[in-house]
Amino acid sequence: MLRIRLNKFLRDHGEFIEHDGWRIHILDTQVKDSSNWSHDIANIMRQVKNPTELLKQDHRSFVAIFEHDNLRYVIKKFTLQNTWFWFRWTSVVFESLGEIAYRNSILMLEDGLLIPEPIMLCQKVSNLTISHSWMIYKYLDGEELGVAEMRDIVAFVKSMHHRGWVHRDPHPANFLRTTSTIATIDPIRARKSQSMYLRACDVLHMMRDNPIAGNLYNDDRLNFWLKIAQTKHNFLNIYRIVKYWLRSAFGYNARKTELK
Repeated sequence: MLRIRLNKFLRDHGEFIEHDGWRIHILDTQVKDSSNWSHDIANIMRQVKNPTELLKQDHRSFVAIFEHDNLRYVIKKFTLQNTWFWFRWTSVVFESLGEIAYRNSILMLEDGLLIPEPIMLCQKVSNLTISHSWMIYKYLDGEELGVAEMRDIVAFVKSMHHRGWVHRDPHPANFLRTTSTIATIDPIRARKSQSMYLRACDVLHMMRDNPIAGNLYNDDRLNFWLKIAQTKHNFLNIYRIVKYWLRSAFGYNARKTELK
């Protein structure tokens, strides 16, 4: 049922194309604006596999820039989707990592929040599971923010809360200063929610980067929820220490996982 609803959402926002074992969804704005996306998939996929500039590569994701029709685009490959058993097999029912980021990007743009504009979702399906999940979006030129720009970050997160969204990972590296305003570049953990607890978690994350974030946000309604969030995160820190110790004891290192 969950996948049926997702497929309906995607069909309402674009069209699917099958190409060389890939199931590709092209956003409706691109279908209308440029027929090249549907007629030149083979060329696009070649460029995607051979990007011009690498931005990030770790055990979680691969992010790089490629060019098409003299425009710059970003390809994000969700490495965990094809290397972690959990993400692959739960995709039979639930969304893949690429689908989460793609759907959130579409909905956040519709709600007036500035993020890189999604273009295309490319996925490989094997035995009903999604083994590869890639997302393509327009390159957004801007300068990465730091802790000194916490006032701008808090203002953006607060605007998300007013629109019914929580960020859930509001670290400075996830924000850009464009020529006109602030944008967030990683929507995969964002969620549509009015939860005061989740809003408090956003504020707590920002306070860890810069303690003045709580004063900048300035909402007395969150005081109780901030205490709850702090208590939960203290327990999570203990859990992470124990998990790290167990992984070290058994010689497990997730960062050795390679993109296939």
